[in-house]
Amino acid sequence: LNATVLLGTTRLGMQAAPDPYPWRELLRIPCPADTMTQPRTFIAPDRIPWSPFSMACAHWDHRIGRDTWEEMEASIIRFASSPGPGFAYAYWPAYDTACHEHGVSSPEAAAERVRADAGLARLHDRLANRGVGLIVTADHGLVDTRPLDPVRHPGWLATQATLPAGDARHLACFVRSGREAAFLDLTREVFGDRALLVPGEELAAAGLFGPGPEHPAFRARLGDWFILLRDGWHCELSIPGREPSGLIGTHGGMSPEEMEVPVFLAGALAG
Repeated sequence: LNATVLLGTTRLGMQAAPDPYPWRELLRIPCPADTMTQPRTFIAPDRIPWSPFSMACAHWDHRIGRDTWEEMEASIIRFASSPGPGFAYAYWPAYDTACHEHGVSSPEAAAERVRADAGLARLHDRLANRGVGLIVTADHGLVDTRPLDPVRHPGWLATQATLPAGDARHLACFVRSGREAAFLDLTREVFGDRALLVPGEELAAAGLFGPGPEHPAFRARLGDWFILLRDGWHCELSIPGREPSGLIGTHGGMSPEEMEVPVFLAGALAG
């Protein structure tokens, strides 16, 4: 199953599996939030709290869909005003979206950054003296890149057993039996020195997928070869029936700008 996991859709945007589908059983994702005994609340734009990935990833006592910053802020304040201890996770994607669509250094991204900064300052002030800890972080950074499209190169797609997985800045390729030599030659023609070509097992042996116990399905999901895009480039797959993404800001690479994400603590936890 090759799908965009967060929303449970295929690369063409169609539903990847019938509803209901046991995504939790398929993905088997461990979640630290499940170790918490206090009530847990998840706040995000409407489609996210009930997406297949969100439903499979963790148990939440309350899921709240909010489509404006003001609505999300109000939900956080209501949560903080409730009696007893608890944990709320709130996700706001507007800055990420602006970076993707317009670029990291664009006026649109700058405007979203200013709005988020002002909103966080207001939220911090409203939570003061409530015994609430505020943790602010992100899931990744972004960089501005230009697209390379291997699918348009004659013969490249025929070397693939299925569409590549991964992200715009790294592709996990599953190569047809007996087609590895052709895959390597064609991939080098497409990308040249703009990418590194590394066996998946080498990346796993180097620990680049992170520490901790290995997921039972990790080896089955590990690509035969990974295409790691160098700075300034991302991969765009021209799949029939799907419009080009047109992304400018992308992520999933190993540059410091993408991997080094700050964590800010304020309030009760900061001391």
